[in-house]
Amino acid sequence: MTPGVASLAPGLRRLARQGRTQAPVVAWPGFQMVPGGSRVFVAMTRPGVVTETRTPLTRVFHIAGGRVGLSNNRRPLITEAFDTPVTRAFLRSVRGGVDLVVQVRAEVDHRMSQEPGPQGLQFVYIDFPPFQAPETMRLRLPSGAMQQVEIGSPVTTNAVVPREPGPRLGGPAVVVQPGADAERPPGMR
Repeated sequence: MTPGVASLAPGLRRLARQGRTQAPVVAWPGFQMVPGGSRVFVAMTRPGVVTETRTPLTRVFHIAGGRVGLSNNRRPLITEAFDTPVTRAFLRSVRGGVDLVVQVRAEVDHRMSQEPGPQGLQFVYIDFPPFQAPETMRLRLPSGAMQQVEIGSPVTTNAVVPREPGPRLGGPAVVVQPGADAERPPGMR
C-alpha cells in the first residue's frame, strides 16, 4: 500500500466498511524513503486520537481505541539497511488501543501528522529528517555473538584484535569486513 494511491490492500475493503461504525482498525504499517528524509505510516479505517510517548531511542504512538485488523500487520518493519534514523517499527495491541513503536538509532526530531487518504482511509505519518548512518563493521566475539561497531570509534582504531585465545576472552575474535554479509537481512530481535 502506498499513501495517496487509490488502492486497498487485500482484506482491507471489508475492514474499511466495518470500520465506519466501530473503533479505528489499524490496517497497514509502512515505511518509505521520501524527498527530505524518511516516513513511517499506518493506514486506519477512520480517524483516531494519536498520542506520543518518547524515550531516547524509542517513540511510541498510541492510537486510542484502535485494533489491529490482521495479525500479519504486527510483523516488524526492519529498516536498518536504509539511510534513516529508524531501525525498526511495529504495531502492538495494548489495553485501550494500539501502539505503533518506532525504534531509532539516534536522538532525532520527527513530525507527526494525520491526513485523509483515498478510499476513506486515514493515514498517520511520522516524518524523519535526512540521516547518514555511520559506517560500521561487525565483530564476532569469542562467545560467537556478533557485535556491530562504528568505524573510527576507539574500539576499532585503538584495539588490537586477538588471534590467540586470551586469558579472559576464551577464544579468538574474528573481524567481519564492512559489507561482507550485506546481502543477508538483519536478524530478528
